[in-house]
Amino acid sequence: MANKVSLIIPAYNEENWIRRPLESAKRQFYAPDEIIVVANGCTDRTAETASEYTPHVYEIEGRGVSRAKNFGIERATGNLISFLDADTEMSGGVINEMVAALSVGKYVGGKAKIKPDSNDPAARAFFAYVNFCNALPIYLSNTTDALKGLPQSGAGAFIFSDISTLARIKDRYGSVFNEELQTMEDVDITKKMRELGKLRFLQSPVITSTRRFENEGYARAFLNDFFQYFSPKGKNRAVYR
Repeated sequence: MANKVSLIIPAYNEENWIRRPLESAKRQFYAPDEIIVVANGCTDRTAETASEYTPHVYEIEGRGVSRAKNFGIERATGNLISFLDADTEMSGGVINEMVAALSVGKYVGGKAKIKPDSNDPAARAFFAYVNFCNALPIYLSNTTDALKGLPQSGAGAFIFSDISTLARIKDRYGSVFNEELQTMEDVDITKKMRELGKLRFLQSPVITSTRRFENEGYARAFLNDFFQYFSPKGKNRAVYR
């Protein structure tokens, strides 16, 4: 059976940013077969703007990135599923590398390297640290199953898996993404995927907005992420998805 790729983009009030991921999907060497945009609780023209690029645009009431991703999964028709943040664009080889990784049967999912959309030295240093924290636990846990329980990092601007793995996660936990989590749903889903098999860290990068860090400052953003990693059900800070 030929692979079919579904790209799911959750978006909350992303009228000014949603074109970035959608334009990048058009530039892929291996274009996704369908693009699903879930506008969750939007009060702007996110849905209308996204409709210029894809017919699969859904508006749901209430915010919640996990709920939006679960909603998108239920409507996806592909056997390979990817999730992209609404302020993030993909370099040309991301989908192609994802398909290659999942096609060999060795991996159940993974995530991509992240680059900032800024040349600011602080941004480049911060994202180098983020990529290190993403890649190291994946590498170590893939080395031996004895290490597969290692804590997995978040920073999932682009996460991917196959529909059978996501179905197994849903059977085990009741839902794919935990809708009780206010933050760190990417950490949670990465951990669940690693319980079922090996992960792949893609070298083809995605380029994401640094607006959050410019608003909060890198030190504050780091501390926020650190505390939320250990308390993901806590009160949500500014979320741009």
